[in-house]
Amino acid sequence: MSSSLPLVRKPLKFGYTYSPNDISDAFNPAQLAAQAKLAEAGRFDFIRFTERILSGEGGEARTEPFTTASYLATLTRKIGLIAQASTSYYEPFNLARLIASLDHVTHGRAGWDVATGASRVAHANFSQGENSAESHQTRAVEVIEILRQLWDSWEEGAFIRNKATGEYVDGNKIHPIHHKGDLFRIKGPLNVARSPQGHAVVTQVITDDIAADLAVREADLLLLTAKAPAELRAEVDSLRARLAGRNALILAAFTPAADNGRTIADRIEALAETAQLDGVDLHFNAPGALEKYVAEVVPELQTRGLLATEYARDTLRDHLGLTEPANRYAAA
Repeated sequence: MSSSLPLVRKPLKFGYTYSPNDISDAFNPAQLAAQAKLAEAGRFDFIRFTERILSGEGGEARTEPFTTASYLATLTRKIGLIAQASTSYYEPFNLARLIASLDHVTHGRAGWDVATGASRVAHANFSQGENSAESHQTRAVEVIEILRQLWDSWEEGAFIRNKATGEYVDGNKIHPIHHKGDLFRIKGPLNVARSPQGHAVVTQVITDDIAADLAVREADLLLLTAKAPAELRAEVDSLRARLAGRNALILAAFTPAADNGRTIADRIEALAETAQLDGVDLHFNAPGALEKYVAEVVPELQTRGLLATEYARDTLRDHLGLTEPANRYAAA
């Protein structure tokens, strides 16, 4: 690295966006499990499972994200597990149940990666007409608000389970939401108790201005596509100004080239410093690439103080330094 470039010298956040190309057989559970264990051994904060088929682009076949994340929850202990789901092709109540359930079975390691649809092939598969990107955005905003209401519909401590008195739940801590919006009418409450994180971590990939608007409004974790460092810096500065101090993190996609362990660490450190990122979201797209990265790059990053040697806490929110949202009904 150039001696004129200030060193970050603080732990960064590291995510891993899984691709079926990362293993030789995307439907082999042993290979999938091995990837998750490698990422956890590398002290990544999370793995993100995308649902490419919803984009209508075809691409690699893959297992469904919630099923995949739930399976890997039994084989990992600390790493966050983020499942992508489209607000355009899920009903809000079902989606709220899936995400809250994933947070329970992972003991607070769940995240939801918001996708908003707008795909001709997916429309045909889900019996929907072709709508504008703006209409998908409008639906996404209402769906996210419904999910947050449903996740708050159970307060902490609603379950009493007192055998002596026969009390099972405290009805005063369960709240129908009575949502009446432009697209949905939902009474609630959710039929899943409040999950360990209260609300699972919400992530959003920023691909255009519409996605940026949603991410600034709703996301805990904003994921940027790969760009030149100077271009990323301008985007980061703009987003931080719009976030106005809201507690959210910004990571950018990064694909390690076939260089030696130290060169890759140099590039990650320089990118994070120049663009003022909170971390990077790693993409590999070749069998064996993750294993090589964990064996060669991770120790170098840990030596530099850019990556923790152990997980300090348990939940994904804890890993990322995000606070649990207050329950709106408890506050009321």
